[in-house]
Amino acid sequence: MTTTISIKSRLVLILGRCRLLLWMFALAGLLLPASPTFAEGDWKGDLQIYGWIPENDIKLNNGYEYKITRNDILEDIDIFLMTAGRLRKDRWSFALDLVYGDISNKDFDEQLLPGVTFDTGGLETWVVTPNIGYMIVDDEQQRFEVYAGARYFWLEVDARVEIESIIPGKSPSVVERSDRMEHWDAIAGARGLYYLSDKWYIPYSVNIGSGDSDFTWSAWGGGGYRFDSFDLTFGWRYLTYDVGSDTTIDEIDISGPFVGAMFRW
Repeated sequence: MTTTISIKSRLVLILGRCRLLLWMFALAGLLLPASPTFAEGDWKGDLQIYGWIPENDIKLNNGYEYKITRNDILEDIDIFLMTAGRLRKDRWSFALDLVYGDISNKDFDEQLLPGVTFDTGGLETWVVTPNIGYMIVDDEQQRFEVYAGARYFWLEVDARVEIESIIPGKSPSVVERSDRMEHWDAIAGARGLYYLSDKWYIPYSVNIGSGDSDFTWSAWGGGGYRFDSFDLTFGWRYLTYDVGSDTTIDEIDISGPFVGAMFRW
């Protein structure tokens, strides 16, 4: 009985917070003109494999800020996997964006208080964003679509703290702690391409959402160049979470450059 009430409460919370997003999604389809040149046909798809090197700024509710820079990622990264895929038919598209990163045993050696040292720390994260899109404009100048879906965010932060003993000659005490966050949020947004020539274009995407988090938004934009067999894409990507006051982690900001290759079929 308790589990059923909890699930219902979470669904009501997500739907209530995302009512404005759903209205924005519907309004975009009414205000933007439909493209008369849209060509219906078979299934098409694309797969993007890219590298994203962001700075990670994690703020805790106790006021401490846990920061991992781009240099830290390049030096201490264990694995970082980033890919995005999409299937399209007529005006509809089904997309999935996946980011996985694991950074362990980074040396901080930072004094928090007299006799208290933040020794080492690590971070592991999953960001999975399934969504459904609807094409509104597709002509020689641009492609524009609105989309809605969900974002799953899983984060685990590990820390090792050393506390010096007040007894001379005694080894310092070690405190190890692990904090985990797992959130589902409904999102809605828009994405598209603006063509500069037959080779160059500007890709972009932006979305906002809420659910388990108080608020989350993500955006990326940059440039793209079409070769015969693939596209080269590059730009800057942001991901922000206002987690809320009921968890150890209060706010997460992730941003940095990306570069990748997109394959079409």
